[in-house]
Amino acid sequence: MLEMIVPLFAVGIFVFGLVRKVNVYDAFIEGAKAGADSAFSVLPYLSLMIFAVTLAESSGLIQALAEILAPVLGFLGVPAEMLPLIIMRPFSGGGSTGILAAMLERYGADSFIGRAASVYAGSSETLFYAASLYMGERKNAKGILFRGMLADLFSLFLILRFLR
Repeated sequence: MLEMIVPLFAVGIFVFGLVRKVNVYDAFIEGAKAGADSAFSVLPYLSLMIFAVTLAESSGLIQALAEILAPVLGFLGVPAEMLPLIIMRPFSGGGSTGILAAMLERYGADSFIGRAASVYAGSSETLFYAASLYMGERKNAKGILFRGMLADLFSLFLILRFLR
């Protein structure tokens, strides 16, 4: 039955269009053109973000930032082991998933580090990636980024507070 959901949905859209006297083919082509235009308009922003994240990972910048921030965030109760994940997560879902996998392998899924890292990865957003994708052409995204970063930090402190 599950394999029939997508075909039934497509037939339902076609029938709905016929009932509404909409040229379904033209509407589909128009939507596909608009989707392609959107995809091409964000491509430069995504390319830059992917390049920057790859450069930061391969150059060791993420690890260097983690070492610099460790004393300050350690004072606030953030484990130093989580810093590479905390730094990478706002930029790259794939990169942060790789870091999370390495953390789980090293510390174990049932350890405090493993649980906290898993909850953080699941409750935070790839903020800069999403901003470049959805707001690439907007010029006033600073307030949104700041609020998103505050929300991520707030969730981090709640996670650390309630998982201890």
